Order: sequence, then structure tokens, then C-alpha cells
Amino acid sequence: MSQDSHLAQTTPGPGKAKRPRVGVFWQCYGPYHWARFDAFREAAAETYEILAVEVSEISSTYAWRREGREGAQIKILAPGRVAETCGALTVFMAMRRWLEQAGVSVLFVPSYWPGYALGAALAARKAGNISVVVMTDSHHASGVNTQLMLAVKSRLLRVADAAFVAGSIHRAFMRRLGMPADRIFDGYDIVDNAYFGHAADAARAKADEWKRRLRLPEKYVLSLGRLVSKKNVETILAAYVRMVATGTHQGHHLVIVGSGPEQDRLVALARSAKLSVKFGEQDEAPPVESAAVHFHPFAQADITPVYYALARVFVLASRTDEWGLVVNEAMACGLPVVVSRRVGAAPDLVRPGENGYQFYPDNPEELALCLQRICARDDLAAKMAKQARVDIADWSVDRFTRGALAATTAALRPWDHRLEQAGAVDETLRDVRVLQTCLPDYRVAVFGEAARRLPKEFRLFSGPDYFTPDVRVTEDCHDWRSPLHNRFLLNRKSLWQEGAIKTMLSADVVVMELNPRILSNWVILALRSAFGAPSVLWGHTWARQGVESPVNILRLLMMRMASGVLTYTHTQRRQLQKMLAGKAIFTATNSLVSARDCMPASERVSDLCRVIYVGRLNPSKKVKLLVEGFARACKKLPPEVELCVVGEGSERAGLAALAQELGIENRVRLPGHISNSAILRDLYGGAFCSVSPGYVGLSCIQSFSFGVPLLVADKEPHAPEIEACESGRNSVFFHADDPDDLARKLISLWADRETWFEKRHEMSEDIAKHYSVESMVGGLIAAVDAVCPPCRP
Repeated sequence: MSQDSHLAQTTPGPGKAKRPRVGVFWQCYGPYHWARFDAFREAAAETYEILAVEVSEISSTYAWRREGREGAQIKILAPGRVAETCGALTVFMAMRRWLEQAGVSVLFVPSYWPGYALGAALAARKAGNISVVVMTDSHHASGVNTQLMLAVKSRLLRVADAAFVAGSIHRAFMRRLGMPADRIFDGYDIVDNAYFGHAADAARAKADEWKRRLRLPEKYVLSLGRLVSKKNVETILAAYVRMVATGTHQGHHLVIVGSGPEQDRLVALARSAKLSVKFGEQDEAPPVESAAVHFHPFAQADITPVYYALARVFVLASRTDEWGLVVNEAMACGLPVVVSRRVGAAPDLVRPGENGYQFYPDNPEELALCLQRICARDDLAAKMAKQARVDIADWSVDRFTRGALAATTAALRPWDHRLEQAGAVDETLRDVRVLQTCLPDYRVAVFGEAARRLPKEFRLFSGPDYFTPDVRVTEDCHDWRSPLHNRFLLNRKSLWQEGAIKTMLSADVVVMELNPRILSNWVILALRSAFGAPSVLWGHTWARQGVESPVNILRLLMMRMASGVLTYTHTQRRQLQKMLAGKAIFTATNSLVSARDCMPASERVSDLCRVIYVGRLNPSKKVKLLVEGFARACKKLPPEVELCVVGEGSERAGLAALAQELGIENRVRLPGHISNSAILRDLYGGAFCSVSPGYVGLSCIQSFSFGVPLLVADKEPHAPEIEACESGRNSVFFHADDPDDLARKLISLWADRETWFEKRHEMSEDIAKHYSVESMVGGLIAAVDAVCPPCRP
């Protein structure tokens, strides 16, 4: 094969206009790359001439074969060398020589780093007349993203004239690094859906034959990918161990396909858990055990559809992953997917409860609950499998070609020119900016709804962490969210948000936390007040100690500086109206559940055999009191009644030890933090009551939305949500700090469970009407409209 065959075969003939040449560069072309390249070349045939170029045909990372591509026209910069050994200088020199001969107008390069990609981009820049498109799936949770590294990445990105990214979080990251929105296009990470779909269907038609050939079990959960640390396969193994231990694996085996340095450790972990270990095609006899772990080596693209097709569900548990093309493959093969929230594809591809689930990669309990739900229900698995194929159809090679063509056009456009729609300012739109300390996972639905109802107006700015470490902050990134850097002071008692002042001063209206400990908010308030710019404060009206606390002097001072105030309860609004006459005061009832999800979780009284707690596991929540009270109640509760404590915090290990000390370790579950609404619904569905042993918060709204009554302490510094708790209607109160009274009330709730079961619809409907996400966002929008009325065209 001639390495310069492009030049020999692409000279225009007589009378033919020469098309601009576009080079598409990757480190080593594999099946993913060829599918994209072929589609791009075909789609651009009338406009551009597309050329393939790679570092080398040999990769130490992927053992791809090239059957069927022997005659492919491709320029190899370092033939015979291992691609990963070629650094920036080697690629720069070789690429520069090729560019001088090839006459390329645009060069696509795989990101701005590592070195080989930067070397190629710099070679194009050195040529002087070649535009560069960066193809990237980097995002905020991949790689190192300190303030210094972000500045470096922003500088490196200046080599590019356009960005071709994977999906929504990657688009947001490029905008953060300074790439203009009209030069960013998505669809970079796709696979050949048609190939995987057809191959999977063919494999299912010969399922028995393939299972015999590959020594596959009758039913299995699938993990497919490199066996390296970042892929976090040990969490999949730990989840499977839990399923086997509880008998919820439903006869499914675990099949792990891939090669890498982690294999020996994973084998040892499986054996230490007393599981049978198989080694794929090396086993002579078909598997007969009810539970086993199977290790199969790296599979080529002609075999991987078989593994997908015959599996029940696919799992990707990466601690971080730029995208995760195996998710595309599994969905194209018609397979439900359970995917870590740290995987770049998750926000765009995985719709929880529809085509699969998302989970936190550090919580094998949550993963186990997701898997056992799919393994136990044939109807759910079939529904998800069908939906997966429907959803992945939007991420086909057509999306890649559309994005690539648009990026090519943008890269050739002069930098002083913008798309007409991007250059025109819509005077009817407001710039509405919300500033938060962080984005807890329970707030994603709220701000997502706000973005939906204020399209092109709403933006959220937030840091990566909270004052206390027990608040689970989402790693998800969205087009409507921009990250800030939090600098905590005085042992995390106060906060300064870097960049917040500059960001908030230019907005039409700002909504900020009503928290005197956020020092930067004081400065923003003062400056916006001085310039007559509207600001709204949103949050807890009073300190935890109550309305009489002297600390509230600072809160009232902040509220007087603001244009409007947004409270969590109607009671707080009425209190403020007396104290701040003339101030615009509105209510956004605190919520974490949408109206459409407010429905009873239980369908039969016979299902009710659980007491549940959901929340943080810290001293102020007094979960130890609940364990002690439950232990005393166990003497009069049937042995099948269990306590499920959902959450994370400093007391989790102590709670497990306390349960063991009290002899109830077999009746207490600690599944960790779970944010998946479908899994939470299952857990609430088996509960005859939930409990708030310390101060009550949003967990009461969640409990009532599922139609589950709450047992709550009577004298605690409760959060504003206590307003929703009504004795006899949806709640029962016990004497604070009294485990005996807590136990008596648990026994009473168990005895009266049929009566409470009849009230479940009333509880759910009340939350849907008064405490839903939609209601909360309605209050937010009303406050914004009051201080900054929407413009009318």
C-alpha cells in the first residue's frame, strides 16, 4: 500500500473543480474511526475531499485487526512504530512534511493533548493557511482540571478554529475553555449502529450455537472493556457478590470481557468471595453453576455484538470516562445499560428508568439494586432494550457527518465572522443567573426545569463542593451550568466564590443564596444595589436556631439590600411581609420530585415490611437513635420487618457497628447514597413508614410523594419542610431523643399500616399540588418576573 496514495489518486481531472481537502487524523485507526471516516467521506463527496492520516498502524492499547482495510488509502506518519511511542516532535515533523505535499485546507486532530495531537495541530498552524478542528470528548470530570490546568488547556485550545465534541457536557467544557458557541458541534463519539444492530440480531437467531462456541452462561450481566483501574470493574464485581449473597441475581452470571493489568486482581477478588471463576473459551464444559464470574479476553468488533446480544444488561462503572463508546454499542444491540454518572455519555444517552439507570461508581449497593431490578423483571428488561435502540438512533453516523461538516465550515470561516443567529442579540431575552454554593444531585431536577421554562435565559453558576462534605454534589454538567471555584475560609465556616463577582455583575437579574457566610454574595449585593440592578435572595429565611436567633440580624440586612426574597414556605413569606413592608417576597416550596412522579409506591399492604430513613448520616440527623429504637421495636415486630438506612456520612460505619452490637445486623440495611428515583421508589414501596429521628428536611417531601407516612421527632430545630407534616394526615410525632417512644410509635404504625395505606393517594396528590418541582420553579420565575419583568417582542 502506498502511503502517499492520496496524492496519486486525488488530482482533479480536466474540467473538474478542485475540492478543498480535509485531513482526519487519529493516533491509530480502528473500527470506530473507520466507521466515522467512511461516513464523512461519503457525505462530503460533493464538497470536500476527505483524507485519512494516522500516527501508526500499530497500537499497544488496542489490538485491532484491519481485515478488509488492506487497500484503504491512509497516510501513516510513522509506519512500523508503536503509535504510543511517537511524541509531539516526531508527529510535528512528519505531519508538517505531509501537509506540505497534501494541500490540506482543514485538519481534524484528536484533542489538544496528548503530545501527538498537539504536535499535529502545531504543524497545521506552522503551515499558516490550514484551519484546525479539535475532536474532543474531554469534560469537567475527566483529567486534571485545577484552575492552573484550566488556564493551560484554554491556552492550548487556541490552536483550534472549531471544536467537534462528543455531547452536551463536552460542549459546556469547551465553552468554559473559551471556544465560541457557534464554533462547537457535537456527534464526535458514535459507532456504526446499523452494524451492531444487524450483528446482534443475527447472533440472537443463533443464540444456542454462540453460547456453546464462546462457553457463555444461559443468563448473564455483561462488562466489556479494558481491565484498567479507571474502568472500576471491581465495583461491578462487588455488586454481583452482593446480589449472589442476597439471592437476587436470579441465576445470572457475570461475564467480564477484556484484557488488562487488573485481570489478576479481579480474579483474586472473585475467588475470595467464594465465587466460581471461569476463563471463557478455555473451559471445556458449559457452565452449570447458578452463579459464576467468567473472564473472556479482548474481543474484536466482529465478536463483540454477540456478547451484547446474549446478555441481560450491560454495565459500565468507570470512575471517569471521556465518553464510553461501549454504551453506544450496547444500546445499538438492544441492551439495557447501567452506567456510572462519571461516564461522559451518561447525560446524553442514559435515561434512568427508560433505557437503563445511572449510579455512583463508589456505591456497589446502588449498582446491585439497579441490576437486580432488571434481572428480576422480564417486562422491564424488554422495554428498556427496545427503548435503548430507539434512543441511540439519534447518535448515528449521520450525526457525526452533520457535526463534522458543520465544524469544517466553521473552521474555514474567518474569526471576525459569526453565524447570523449568534451575532444578533435577542432584545426580548433576559440574562437570568442563579448563583449557588454547589449543585447537589437532588437539585438537578429543579434547575433543569428552570432551564426548560426559561430557555436561553437561565444560567446556573456553582462550585464543586459544600460547606460540609456529607452533601452529595453531582458531577453532571449541563449546558445551563457553569462551574466556579469555591474557596472556603475559617475551617469551612465561610466561603468566597472566585469569579462570582465579575460573573454576576453583568446579569440582568441575579438569584443568590440567602446565606451570610458566603462573603462574595455580600459584595455582589452591595454593588448591584448601588447600580440599581435587581437581585433576589433565595434560601432559608431564618437560622437553624429559629426566628429569634440573633444571627438573623445579618440575614435581614442581606434581605433589605436585595430587590426580592424567595422563601421556602408560606409561613416564612407571611413573617417577612410584616418585617419588610414593600419588599417583593415570594415562595418556592422546597422540593425534589416532579408532579408526574408523585404517586404511591406501594400497591399491596402485604408488600409493607420495611422502615426507611433517607438522608445524611451525621450526628444532627440522630440516625443512631433510630437504630436503637428499631432494635427495641423488633421484639414486637415480625422478623421480616427490616430497617433500611439510605445515605452517606460520617456515622455510616458506626451505625453498622451499633446494629451488630444490638444483634440486629441481619435486619438493618445500609445501601449508601441512592439518587435513582426508580430504585428509591422500590425501597419506599416496601415501607410502612419512614422516619426522621433528628430534624426533618426534604426527606419528608420525598416520603409523602411516594405515599409513605413519616414518623418525626416533635422538638427539633426542623427545616422549613416541617410545614408539610400534619399529625394524623401524613405524620406521627414521637418524643425527641426518646428511643422507647420511637419504638412504641413504630409498633403502632405497623399495627395501623392498613389505615395509613388507604391515605397514600391523598399524600401523593398533596405533594404534587403544593410541593412539586414545577411548583418550586413557578415561585422562582414569579420572583424573577417581579424584579425584572420579561420583555415582550
